[in-house]
Parts: sequence; C-alpha cells; structure tokens
Amino acid sequence: MISIVQGLDSGELNDKAHPDMWSVGQICEHLMLTEMLFCKSIEAGLKSGDYVVPDKDISILEDRSKRYVAPSIATPSERSVEAEDVVARLKRTRAQLLKVVDGQADKTVFGRRAAKHPLFQELRLDQWLDLLDLHEQRHIRQIQDLLDVR
Repeated sequence: MISIVQGLDSGELNDKAHPDMWSVGQICEHLMLTEMLFCKSIEAGLKSGDYVVPDKDISILEDRSKRYVAPSIATPSERSVEAEDVVARLKRTRAQLLKVVDGQADKTVFGRRAAKHPLFQELRLDQWLDLLDLHEQRHIRQIQDLLDVR
C-alpha cells in the first residue's frame, strides 16, 4: 500500500473519479480508520475468555461487485491529504496493530478468542487478521483501478 501512495501527487491522491466515489486519499484514510478499529476489537477479544467460534466465510469480501457501506466511524473525511502524511499515518496504524499481535507470546490465542464484527458477528481473532488483509487487498485493487483510469 505504502509503495503505491508514496509517489502520488496531490491530484492523484485527492481527485475523485465521480462525486459518489472516494478519492485515493479517502480510501487510505478509510484503511487507517479500519485498521485502528480492528486493533481495538482484537485487543478487546484478547481480554475475553477462550471459546469455540466456527470459521466464517470472509472470502465474500473478495467480490468487488458487491459494495459495502462503511460504518460512519470508518468513513473518511472530505479533507485533502498529502502523500507524506498518508504514508506516516499508514505506518503508525500498522505499527499499533503489530504491537498488539506481536505482543502475544502464545499466537494460538488468536484461534481461541473472538470479538464481534458488524458484518460477521462473532469472529475469531485469527479471522479478524485475515479479514484485515482481504479488506486491504480489496482497496488496493480499487486504488489501482482509480489510478489506471487517469
């Protein structure tokens, strides 16, 4: 993600292909907000007790023909952004997530604990991490499509 954003100018980051679509900068802000929310949910799940939660089919996120409306807490602002700021913020949110994940000596805990997700309901923490990757990949493809249109 960072390698895509680093070389973009203000227009590439902030221009919208359509008024109802997000700009590349807004997609990045959405990813930052989402990563912070995932981090908080995973932290909450780590404080819960162990229990069995079956696998959920999170692969539905790969289908980009299906649109999802971001919750207001993960909706980006309309402000313009600069590449340096976006990169710094992306690095900061990733560092926070890695601190939570890497701070767990017993990584099997992610498969034994869960947290509530707005779409998938009770979701094991290991699936939260997989979902974060799917979500980011979905938006990376969206950004690449926006940049290819230019």
